[in-house]
Amino acid sequence: MNQQELTTTTSGKFSIVEFCERHEACTAGFRWAMANCTTMQDVWQKVQPEWLAWVATRPGVLPAESLRRFTVWILEQISEFLDEPALLQALEICRNWSTTDSETVARVREAVGQIYATRRQEAGDSDLTADMLAARAAFWALSRSAVSASLGSLNAANGVISLPATTIQARAEASEEFMQRAADWLRSNTQPCFVSRGVTSEFWRE
Repeated sequence: MNQQELTTTTSGKFSIVEFCERHEACTAGFRWAMANCTTMQDVWQKVQPEWLAWVATRPGVLPAESLRRFTVWILEQISEFLDEPALLQALEICRNWSTTDSETVARVREAVGQIYATRRQEAGDSDLTADMLAARAAFWALSRSAVSASLGSLNAANGVISLPATTIQARAEASEEFMQRAADWLRSNTQPCFVSRGVTSEFWRE
């Protein structure tokens, strides 16, 4: 490991060490990155899908608008489970986030939350169902924070995709395939920023 790897690069970009320290990466992820990559851009291209989602949602890596588009993509993958008017409206709001007023978002999110609560009660505390998780995904998608919207809906949608499988192995394969498609979308449709700088409130304004 050279001295450049221990600090920011001369161009002001995060090194792997600095990025992982700043965002408190898990030990396994840090060790993998140091062993397999030389820059954070290298990490972006090589890292496994679950870890890529984590990287993408660290402050300053992607702008809120990109995370909102990612959230739309997530909900579109489970659109067949958005079987209530409020759930479909949640998707439309995500598609038109910048032009939707906060009162409408709050009203629809409350309705979606009620659907989720009802389905959770019907399923029982120890059970998960695809339609319950679809409501959870829609609920998270309407979060004020773009980071919460993308991460929350991604995790719930992953369950929607994998739960219908009939065996543990099939569920794992369905989850892996979904997360790979999510990673492919992020790599094809967003441009990460790994510049070392303070994240201003203006940068993350919703």
